[in-house]
Amino acid sequence: MLTTLWATALTCYGAIRLLRHSTQPDLAADSPFPAAPELTHPADPVAEPLPERVSAFLRVLVTDDDLRATAILALGGATALTHLLLGAQLAAPLLVWNGIGYAALLASYHFVPRLAPYRATTRDVLSAYTGTTLVLYFVQRGIEGLVAPAGVVNKLVEVGLLALLWFEKERPVQTPVPTPAQTLVAAHPAAATDSGVGTETD
Repeated sequence: MLTTLWATALTCYGAIRLLRHSTQPDLAADSPFPAAPELTHPADPVAEPLPERVSAFLRVLVTDDDLRATAILALGGATALTHLLLGAQLAAPLLVWNGIGYAALLASYHFVPRLAPYRATTRDVLSAYTGTTLVLYFVQRGIEGLVAPAGVVNKLVEVGLLALLWFEKERPVQTPVPTPAQTLVAAHPAAATDSGVGTETD
């Protein structure tokens, strides 16, 4: 089982890295969801056909960084919680560890500043982790997995998570803005030393 797990995980990670390297999606110019046309009656959003409203929403979802990040947290948190609850209910340690893995990867991706330079790697590891969970679910359950309501809903959540992670762009690492005193020290170190700026006094 462990051999299958690692083989699937490495295959998913390699496939994701290969696809990213060969396609490099451009969210601004190349989105699978065309821009929705303007409404005849902007004050009445119900007047717009449902398919166009859905298309417009999906376009915003994959192009808006903040909204996409929130959706990734929501979907990832949902599947992590589902695995934890089902694992506790069924006394299945593998499900519990799966949920913990999701929670740890989501936390490292969004809430650990020291890992910011490695966001691309963390993103692809989370994608591979999700893909591995998807594949092994059907390997273990087979056709029965398609008739288990909780399993099917959770797999749809994971498919949505994979899709949103695919549209995650490379983001520059945020560096702290230097204070005026630090700027003075960097520009005129000798003058700053003479004036006492940036030095400690006893």
